Amino acid sequence: MVSLWGARPEGSYKMFWNPYRPGEFWLTRHCNTYYWDSSVDIYRDYGRMLYKTFSMSEISDYEYCKNVKSLVFDAGDPDHVIITDYSLIAESFDGGISWNRADSLLPDSLRTSDMVVFADYTGKAGFYFVFVVDFPDERVQEFYYTKDYFRTLIRHSFFDTLNVKVNSNHRVKTYGDYLFVGTDQNIYQIPLSEFK
Repeated sequence: MVSLWGARPEGSYKMFWNPYRPGEFWLTRHCNTYYWDSSVDIYRDYGRMLYKTFSMSEISDYEYCKNVKSLVFDAGDPDHVIITDYSLIAESFDGGISWNRADSLLPDSLRTSDMVVFADYTGKAGFYFVFVVDFPDERVQEFYYTKDYFRTLIRHSFFDTLNVKVNSNHRVKTYGDYLFVGTDQNIYQIPLSEFK
């Protein structure tokens, strides 16, 4: 067993394993009343080596609490990472050393501090889903997908007639050839073949 700290850390944490680079995980610290930024530690060799630490304020201009909402990795390139928080989609091509905004294609009306962005990777090169939800209401406002690493963003109408919440407790996940969306009302299963 490897201990990452000499003492119990303050605040709440979330861990994301990189399934495409054995031994690598990302530890995100959630901000709280006393700490308005979220830090991210990247560990390799199963926690034996701290590879990189950065603050979300380095890549997010959100005014208040900067919590990582989703972190997704690329099967074709373990150094390609997507990170989201409130009104932000950013991507790194060097394993988290540097970041570029990837949300310029979102309508300006959705790139506000009142929105939370979730992303998920399908396992197919360049194919990601993006959910934009109200904050704090957490109802889905827009549902997009991209098949070319965010060079184009295609809007999907699946949620247009629904009034559902998708938040951190209701996971959005692809498995096999389906997208599963857990909401406050139901679990929806959408074939990936619907996304042309």
